[in-house]
Amino acid sequence: MASPAPPSSVQLDHWIYGVTPGKGYDIKAVSRGLNLSFYEERIQGFYTPIRGESLQDGKVSLVMVHPAPSLQEVLLSVVGRGPDDEMGRPTFMNHTAIAPLPALKNGTLTFESLEQAIRDFDTRLPNVVGDADPLPVVLRPPAPLEDLASGLRRCLTFAAAETLVTRLQTVPSGRTLLLMRNSTPEQRIRALRLLLTVINLACGLPWFSSMSDAPTASALDHFQLVISARGVRADNTWTLLDSGLDRPALPRPGGQDALYGTLERCFRSG
Repeated sequence: MASPAPPSSVQLDHWIYGVTPGKGYDIKAVSRGLNLSFYEERIQGFYTPIRGESLQDGKVSLVMVHPAPSLQEVLLSVVGRGPDDEMGRPTFMNHTAIAPLPALKNGTLTFESLEQAIRDFDTRLPNVVGDADPLPVVLRPPAPLEDLASGLRRCLTFAAAETLVTRLQTVPSGRTLLLMRNSTPEQRIRALRLLLTVINLACGLPWFSSMSDAPTASALDHFQLVISARGVRADNTWTLLDSGLDRPALPRPGGQDALYGTLERCFRSG
């Protein structure tokens, strides 16, 4: 839900999961008045689904997106390093914001601006505990969603994008691991932002849970789309899709010419 704000910005509800001195990992800060239990169920139990190799080097930067229970909002979580604990040990933090779909659909709110607002808040107030002020996010003038998808063709081939869109329609409960070999966390985050802008906002397909890195094995099946630099061990509900695919792996379903036309325009944008 969004609070009233000047036209150039919007104030969003959000909450932070991390380490509180003397308490350990738990919810540490919440927007005043937010009914957290209504939203938290979507990510409760896997706030920081970080694989062991990421924990060892301490370099964690990933994004998760989940549909909210209202179906009129989505939850965007930025997972990364938190403040060191009282013993000087590194910690990890999940900062989740509630984004209204109307603002995302008209292009005034973008995943990029929302992610940046979260990172700016964490830099400005790294140790906030208890009641938190709303998250201020800069709005931009309304823009065609096709323009906001600029750069997608630098993340994956059109054949890979088409295959993903087709799979989401023909196997709605299927899970896809998009393999972006030798990619950086920042490149995978950008790819996820652009894919969601195209698939869910421009093409209008239903929202699904997604993540810009491979989670722990126990959290894997909470997601339908995972972007990873390498393959992971998974069951047969998962399909591996290479970002460099040279031809579509699935036939298009009938009656969807307009949807694939939108996909093509988004892919050519920029």
